[in-house]
Amino acid sequence: MIIGNAFDGDIFEDVKHCQHDLYGQVLERIYRSAVTRYKQAERILQQDTELGCGHPMSSFDHRTLQELHDRIAAFFSYSFGERLHPELPGLNQYKSREERITRLWLDFFDGELSRLFDNYPDIVRLVLIATAYANPDRRGSEAEETLYRFVLEAYSQLRE
Repeated sequence: MIIGNAFDGDIFEDVKHCQHDLYGQVLERIYRSAVTRYKQAERILQQDTELGCGHPMSSFDHRTLQELHDRIAAFFSYSFGERLHPELPGLNQYKSREERITRLWLDFFDGELSRLFDNYPDIVRLVLIATAYANPDRRGSEAEETLYRFVLEAYSQLRE
């Protein structure tokens, strides 16, 4: 994850660092969710594919999904701005601000990923292609580029 400012008012550095610390876990969620949806489509269609046979993989180059992750992370801060201000002690159910941010972030992320996959099912395939055929493979590079263009459009309120 690249930590930076994605929009005017992107001020919560502790949120960015929490997201950074959860980066690997969240990338795994992207990948596993894409594999689950793709395999489900294969079962529905009763059709195994070359792409499906290559997944799940034990590892992949994190950079293939970095832009997707970072845009969703920035959109979280953009969407939750007011809710990210520190709260008075004893007014919430969490033991710490970090625990609260972690729960808010992971819940938001799961919902946003599901929304993206539901509304733009091609993302599922692009995630699997990008992870299976990492750069410099042309297939993976093209999938990454298409994902990049998609997230720029989907999160146009954020800086490029």
